[in-house]
Amino acid sequence: MAHVLLPCDLPTWSDVQRHLAQLKTCKNGEQVTQIMLKIYETCCISLDPDDNQPKSEHSGFQELRFFIDDIMTEQERSKFLTETLSTMVSQALNLRIAKPPNGFLYSLKKEDSTFVLERPFIASLLANAFFSTFPKRNSKTHPTLQDFSFADFFTYLTKRSHQKKLKVLLRYFEKLDMQPKGMVTFVRKVVHGPSLPGWLCSDRPLVPLIVRPEGTLHEAEPHVFRAFPCTSLIGGDVLKTSTSQEAKLFFTFPELLVSLSFVESLGDDESLLTEGIYPATSARKSSR
Repeated sequence: MAHVLLPCDLPTWSDVQRHLAQLKTCKNGEQVTQIMLKIYETCCISLDPDDNQPKSEHSGFQELRFFIDDIMTEQERSKFLTETLSTMVSQALNLRIAKPPNGFLYSLKKEDSTFVLERPFIASLLANAFFSTFPKRNSKTHPTLQDFSFADFFTYLTKRSHQKKLKVLLRYFEKLDMQPKGMVTFVRKVVHGPSLPGWLCSDRPLVPLIVRPEGTLHEAEPHVFRAFPCTSLIGGDVLKTSTSQEAKLFFTFPELLVSLSFVESLGDDESLLTEGIYPATSARKSSR
């Protein structure tokens, strides 16, 4: 069984905890991003030596400072610095306590699997991704996984679309209880039987399918799911250029972002189902 390497499992965690705690006293975006850059320099180490650029040259944190100090309204900035940031720090620091007692396993290719994650753990994973505390991944070191860090996303904060997405993520934490309750289920399903070409050439009828063009998920029966196409690498460009419809979905339901941390790429004969996720607009009503 392969376990996801979490920030709290690394020897740098005590330093990360110290930096995170310092964020609660920040008064402006400059102070926030200076500390976050220190966290990034500590944590963002890649197994690929060609990918270990000088961390101080990463422009994402400059754009984040601009977003906090110049794009946010005075009311938004005050709420972020005095309330939301503190909530996110507390959730990030809770990682060691919130993680599954038997470890956090990967969802591996071609293996049916079900993962039931408690919401405190999900909130902690999201907060740690925002603060970029996870070790760096790239296509050489982890070809079937995504990098689970917001550092590159911040680089695009000059775009209004990214500014809106970040505000949606912050709204999720604003509405999240300090002791979030409930669970989210991720189910990886693999088609067993004929190969994909066999399915394409088959003349057998598919199971009945009802598509409803109107209404919302909250009005639907419990067994109804929202179907959405996705890229092989879950999330696609969601934490980079973030231009796809898939990226929009992941920020509408920020808890979906957690799948980037542990779900290997999907094959043509695989799908990922989620149950119990909270939309950012209401961190108390779950969806599928």
